[in-house]
Amino acid sequence: MMPGLIVFLLIGLPVQIQSASASTIGTSTKDLKFLAEGNNTMAQRVLGKRYAFGIEDVERDIDKAVFWLQKAADKDDAEAQYYLGQVYQNSLHDLVQAHMWFSLIRVQRKGLAVQAEINKKAVETKMTPQQIEEAQTLASEWLKKHRLPDQPVAPQIKQDSPN
Repeated sequence: MMPGLIVFLLIGLPVQIQSASASTIGTSTKDLKFLAEGNNTMAQRVLGKRYAFGIEDVERDIDKAVFWLQKAADKDDAEAQYYLGQVYQNSLHDLVQAHMWFSLIRVQRKGLAVQAEINKKAVETKMTPQQIEEAQTLASEWLKKHRLPDQPVAPQIKQDSPN
């Protein structure tokens, strides 16, 4: 086998993948940690997801989930942003952070952006107008720090004024 190539068996057929970063299917948590520590975005996302949901041989650990998902999310990984929003919404009950992460999902991931918008709207029903404004401000600040000006963001739906 050539250096840098990993062979996976998929339905009995050998499949060569250029590097472990190309797929994390069947990747051990130990290998994911190694890749994540080497700044591999996909490994950071998958490791964070494993910690968030207690998947594979990993016990649920929200602090570690946030740590790894944050690393991937800060590199504009839409899935990591989505899962980070879920962690903030469901485990940490930080609606402002959840709203912010759901707001940042890219248009290129239309299916994910639609789900993020649904989650964001659900979170908004439990937030004050001040919290929503804070979340929007945080999302804008994140964009200034992490995105180029021409990178699209999921469209923002105008808030209905409170009754």
